[in-house]
Amino acid sequence: MTQAIGRNDPCPCGSGRKYKRCCLPKEEADRQAEARDSRMGSPDEPDGKLRRRIMRFLEEKLPDRDDHLREATSVWLGRSRDDPGPSFNQEWEDSEFIAFMDYVVHDFIARGYDTPALELFYRQEGSTLPKQERTLLECWRENHVGFYEVQDVRKEEGTVVKDLLLGEKFFVSDVSSSRQLEQWDIFAGRVLKEPDRHVISGTALRIPRSQRIAVLEEVQSRWHKAARTRNHATFRAFMKDSWPEVRRFILEQGNRLPDIRTGTGEPMLISRAWYEVLDHPEVKKRIGAMPGIEHMGLHEDPQMKGERYDWVTSDPAAFVLPGEEGVSFQSTWYGPDQKARGLVLGNITLFERELEVQCMSRERLERLTAMLEERMGAAVRRKGTLFQEMEKALEQFRRAGKQDEETRSGIPPEIERRLLKKYFTDYYTRWVDMPIPALDNLTPRQAARNPAYRTRLEDLLKDFEQTERNPAGPPITGFSQVRLIRRLLGLDVKRGQRVK
Repeated sequence: MTQAIGRNDPCPCGSGRKYKRCCLPKEEADRQAEARDSRMGSPDEPDGKLRRRIMRFLEEKLPDRDDHLREATSVWLGRSRDDPGPSFNQEWEDSEFIAFMDYVVHDFIARGYDTPALELFYRQEGSTLPKQERTLLECWRENHVGFYEVQDVRKEEGTVVKDLLLGEKFFVSDVSSSRQLEQWDIFAGRVLKEPDRHVISGTALRIPRSQRIAVLEEVQSRWHKAARTRNHATFRAFMKDSWPEVRRFILEQGNRLPDIRTGTGEPMLISRAWYEVLDHPEVKKRIGAMPGIEHMGLHEDPQMKGERYDWVTSDPAAFVLPGEEGVSFQSTWYGPDQKARGLVLGNITLFERELEVQCMSRERLERLTAMLEERMGAAVRRKGTLFQEMEKALEQFRRAGKQDEETRSGIPPEIERRLLKKYFTDYYTRWVDMPIPALDNLTPRQAARNPAYRTRLEDLLKDFEQTERNPAGPPITGFSQVRLIRRLLGLDVKRGQRVK
């Protein structure tokens, strides 16, 4: 058995230097080169031979290769073309290097040239190529980066994709993508159409489903603007010219949370306030008499000896901020008959010596605390206020999620899963008849019967399906919210079509 060599161990070559300062850099460079070479295909197949010919052309027959790559690097990274910065970094991640070289070959036009390197190669070398390679090259000349949704994954074979702008569906022969992509993933990439198949050139850039609408709308907006100012009559021409800029935008979007808002339009901000209770009986009496405050029972932990109240409204429109957009989250208020009655705007918990108030926006907290302080008077004294951004709250949630589930809940895992299965079955059985903001406040049942909303409903179920495949916690054995919803709505479980 070969023993792993530590980075700080003496180098096995006998130089006396540490491994990390001697042979390790060269070995890592060789591994990177081998990985990059594997993306070029087999050297015995026409596509592999052709890719290697193109790379040799770039390295040996472009008289100003270094200037060419330095200028391409500046454009790729968003610098000025005149920036004297270095050429591409040999230490780039493989995916970044492959994406960059794909751009250099297919799209980048250096100053002093009128066409990308692939077309230069075609002009100078095309007539000398074997027939199969020339046929491939002529196919590759017609290319652009597009936006695709994965319809199906065939492991170790490839993926069925749908062009989101052109609507075309086809199979992409790419083993790597079948290992990395999942059904309903969205990605931007260059798909080359060959005589008998489609293949991915370069790398596929995955786009979070939560960002797909923002990304596609922004890209289309940039295209329409470019069509007026730079005469890009087609989307393909725009993408060839603007791919580095568009790619940077996608990466930036993927690193940020969407604009998260409450169901009434305010920016989501976890907001809390605490009060010292000076007269518990009086506070309890006054809270119970406040309009819009519903008693929700005892605190779920009996040892806390507290009572819970919700601040609710049956007229959500009176609280909605006009003209605000974003991902919307809301808590629905249910009456005794389990029918939705409105929105929950905040929560109050009354303990023996403390009153805790929580809302999901600064505006709601300020409104609710003003109401409370007017009613409570000298019966309470404010102790403090806390506002927490969603990013920090989610990070705390992720850290807490790494704890052992039995330690976290105190319930044996199998019993907890059964309880969760029952809870989610009951919840999604009611959910299909709840107004959903993403469906313009139609219920999923209404949307399933309305052709104008069928696509929105399907997109929502695709989001659910991806969450099921990658749950934040342990999966609930034997339960699929998507299958349950489709059965309740009369939709085919596999294809999402209404059952006749």
